[in-house]
Amino acid sequence: MALNFKLRILLWLSKETKNLNQISAPQYREAIRELATKTDKLLQYPTEELYRVEDRKIPVTTHQIPVRLYYPSHQENLPIMMFFHGGGFVIGDIEAYDKQCRRLAKKTGCLIISVDYRLAPEHKFPAGLHDCYNATEWVYKNAQELGGNPNHIITCGDSAGGNLATTVAMMANEKKVFSVGHQVLIYPTSDGTFSFDSIKRNGKGYFLTEELMRWFLNHYKSSDSDFKNPYFSPYFASDEVTAQLPPALIMTAEYDPLHDEGEAYADKLRREGVDVTYKQYKGVTHVFFQMPKFLRKTRAMEDQIAEEVKRYIAKSLEEESQLV
Repeated sequence: MALNFKLRILLWLSKETKNLNQISAPQYREAIRELATKTDKLLQYPTEELYRVEDRKIPVTTHQIPVRLYYPSHQENLPIMMFFHGGGFVIGDIEAYDKQCRRLAKKTGCLIISVDYRLAPEHKFPAGLHDCYNATEWVYKNAQELGGNPNHIITCGDSAGGNLATTVAMMANEKKVFSVGHQVLIYPTSDGTFSFDSIKRNGKGYFLTEELMRWFLNHYKSSDSDFKNPYFSPYFASDEVTAQLPPALIMTAEYDPLHDEGEAYADKLRREGVDVTYKQYKGVTHVFFQMPKFLRKTRAMEDQIAEEVKRYIAKSLEEESQLV
């Protein structure tokens, strides 16, 4: 399918040349914040009102992890969705995804907990992953006080956040403190070796480029050996590890450098017996998840996430009732 005409116009309007060899991570973060401010009214609906939104800080040994909790209702025992934002492990924060998390809370009925994990290059791999895992473990242990159900934990994220959503599930299986019941991966990065064809096919002319991806991952890595570490590149996880992962909804964008590795990761999980729902959204690019007002397909993606989450919760509740 041809690239969505509205995205063609947006690409043309936002086109600018950045020399990534001469820009620092803090400078790039500031440039992205300015762009988000300029395009907010075009891409995003007004802020959704929820029952309650609350900021907290989770204490760990060396620091505190900021999180934001989104309550869709006054109900107790809500399913919990841990949300990890995208941004190549280098940019992004809670504020950048505030409107999307509010929309997800309203549509899914979940208690959404957005994690402000540490970013590279100030904090290299696996610092961000450890923050996401530690935040999820803390939420599991404090679920009753938070009004959430510790038996219904979903991990969700886009791009780098999709990577973190599945690697947190892997780490949970390894540590055996809690389990993740479902994972929602929005055009996840799964291969740090750039070995899939869409890296070249879609690597120029769109919002995410091959050059920018390399810039992100070179900031994130601690050493070159990380590129095949399953916690950095989950595509390289062993079959045994993959087979233990929870059911997954994996979504890709047709004109995205990450398209093929997202599809290949879905195939890998499916081969090992994991229940996978896979959807390619045609005619769209990376970052379209953050354009609900601008694109009908973003709203369709949100609806698909909500349907999948509700299906998982209904199935889990049915299985639990049969055990009583």
